[in-house]
Amino acid sequence: MRFTLALLLFIFSLSAQAVTIEFPEEELARESVLPLFDNATAVKSRLVPTKGKFELGLDMGFAMNEPFFQALRYGGHLSYHFTEVHALNIMGHVYQQGLNPNGEAIYRPTATPPIPIRMEFAPQNQWHLIANYQITPYYGKISVSKGFIMNL
Repeated sequence: MRFTLALLLFIFSLSAQAVTIEFPEEELARESVLPLFDNATAVKSRLVPTKGKFELGLDMGFAMNEPFFQALRYGGHLSYHFTEVHALNIMGHVYQQGLNPNGEAIYRPTATPPIPIRMEFAPQNQWHLIANYQITPYYGKISVSKGFIMNL
């Protein structure tokens, strides 16, 4: 029964003919669906021009993966923008000194067996200073809501 049904479907499919459908050229999709403008400008004007200006900032951080020492860092950064695309940044942080409760609890001379690790003698970072060259290859704006536009 199944063989007969398959044979009938095969025979009827041989009699099917392909039909060529042609569309007018103006109704076909083109390679680009974006509108074309004569004078396309990506950004009309920057909200905050930075060329030839300094930027100064203060910051404070918290190292969440610090197991033994205090996690707070204080610092700041200074940037000079050569152009709207290129800038030089210098950033530095000072580390809060001392042990956190985990670092203090690791030394237990009365435990059985005693744990003789004294973290207060371990080396700890006091500060760091970083300089980097910044390239901002694009400038844009994003609309977060109807009343708020954020610059990128």
